[in-house]
Amino acid sequence: MNFNKIILVTGAIAVSTFVIAPVQAATILSHWTFDETGGTIAADSVGGQNGILQGNATLVGGGISGNAISLSQATNDLVNMGNIYGFTNSNFSISAWINSTVLNDNFVVARHTAGIVSGYMVFVNGINPGERQLTKAGFYAPFPNRHVLHGNTTVTDGDWHQIAVVYEQGGNSLLYVDGILDAITASDPIGATSAPFLVGGVAVGSQPTGLYTGLIDDVQVYSGALSASDIQFLYHNPGVAIGESSSIPEPSSILGILSLGVLGIGAALKRKS
Repeated sequence: MNFNKIILVTGAIAVSTFVIAPVQAATILSHWTFDETGGTIAADSVGGQNGILQGNATLVGGGISGNAISLSQATNDLVNMGNIYGFTNSNFSISAWINSTVLNDNFVVARHTAGIVSGYMVFVNGINPGERQLTKAGFYAPFPNRHVLHGNTTVTDGDWHQIAVVYEQGGNSLLYVDGILDAITASDPIGATSAPFLVGGVAVGSQPTGLYTGLIDDVQVYSGALSASDIQFLYHNPGVAIGESSSIPEPSSILGILSLGVLGIGAALKRKS
């Protein structure tokens, strides 16, 4: 009797290592893993919106999952994804991992032209001298009321941190750090902009400008609002995107594996008897 119980418990432990994604409430649009080993292209494994490395942007090891992109403001580094994801009339979510120690303006993901009230951006340390909150993450979607969402958790300590933003049109903007809700404010509308979607920079005039120093990894963009449990899932599973077929086993595959495990246990018990 005890032998049978041990086998069943062992089987349960074996199958518990599979990653089970939460029920999908938002749709993955793009996922940049930065896992290339060289070149000037950052591939989008979902939507084909590949980014172009500019300046001295470099793919390096030591990411939160595989490789990462290394950027420096001093050499105008950024990744340019082009004219995508304006989000002027929809909910959206962005998740990214950062590793940085600098205390000046640090733009993680942005579609925004400096000095123009439009677009949106995810940043660290603040965006204007009079309202900076050093070491903290933030989100800015400024049209027309110029709400700036500042976080409360230090993210510039040289460790990896997940920053996630959920934008609800007509609802709230939510900022998460390391899977935990860090700040919330009422959402402003997203103003239209001709600026490109950039990782590590913003447009200054018509020129994409690198304004981030440090590492960035695992940038994901979703249509729709991710839930708190979705954000937790992404934090605990870096490199995995919700709804990306290459990231997560299909339910049928998992059931098949479980079935094989049950059959294997049954066969072992039969041989033992």
